[in-house]
Amino acid sequence: QNNKLKNRKVNSDIFLLYMEKYPYIVAEAIYMLPDKKKTKSFMNTKKVGGIPIKPTVTGFSREAITRTARAGISTKEIKIISETFGVSASEIASILGVNEKTIRNYQRQLGILSPQQGEQLLKYKQLRERGTEVFGTKEAFNRWLHKPAYGLDGDLPVDLLVTSEGINLVYDEVERIANGELA
Repeated sequence: QNNKLKNRKVNSDIFLLYMEKYPYIVAEAIYMLPDKKKTKSFMNTKKVGGIPIKPTVTGFSREAITRTARAGISTKEIKIISETFGVSASEIASILGVNEKTIRNYQRQLGILSPQQGEQLLKYKQLRERGTEVFGTKEAFNRWLHKPAYGLDGDLPVDLLVTSEGINLVYDEVERIANGELA
């Protein structure tokens, strides 16, 4: 019993040191902890360097997104994405394959999204982050999403976001634009 406590103390010290350097990466790893109740209270109270720990993903590989989604994504992530990128409830609803009322319920209640919905939402968030980076502003990226894209056979990118592979296609197109390829 005493060794377990010592190991937890060492692990938590290492965790906090790592967190100071990579706060958003570590915040996502918190989802992978087995005790969701302790994780929730820790996430709501802990700040490192004045930065609150939030359930977000920034710059993760597709494999990491899938693992995180399987571990469980808080419904709070919907509100974070909506506020950060100015995305409407109807757009998020279409991406998750639910209606707007369900999205409003998700935003009011603390819960965990299904792995499929979590993966879809995290991929969408990663696309939004990369698109904003490439286009300079979220408004410019949003305009691009609603115009026919040459690299997507003239389809509107926003229309492809209803499937996981569609998000991948749009993300790949954004990467081609970032690399200066004709889009």
